[in-house]
Amino acid sequence: MTLESVNKVAALDEAHRRRFYETLAMNLTVSARAIWSDEDLSDAEKVDQLKWLNEIQHRVIGQLRGSHNWSAAEFFEGVLQARAKQCPPIAGHIAWAVKNSLEYVSVNRPTE
Repeated sequence: MTLESVNKVAALDEAHRRRFYETLAMNLTVSARAIWSDEDLSDAEKVDQLKWLNEIQHRVIGQLRGSHNWSAAEFFEGVLQARAKQCPPIAGHIAWAVKNSLEYVSVNRPTE
């Protein structure tokens, strides 16, 4: 999660920014499945990581519903980076989800 990522999200028009958050929610679900199926993690580690990932998903859905109206910088710092600091093992999952979500919206796809 770099400043470049923040700037890319901030530069998106409203429809593409919404698509980014929709895609991010889906990619975080994929990350949750990766955590759940990771045989190298204990059940306690899985629960902890899934708890923090769920917190992020809650905030993403808040962005989509309009209950949160954070700028890209506020979202990346206050949600993504803050949760990665609280649970460092999910940082790679978050970075993957953001990267793939940005790649998805950067392709010229219709937003409706």
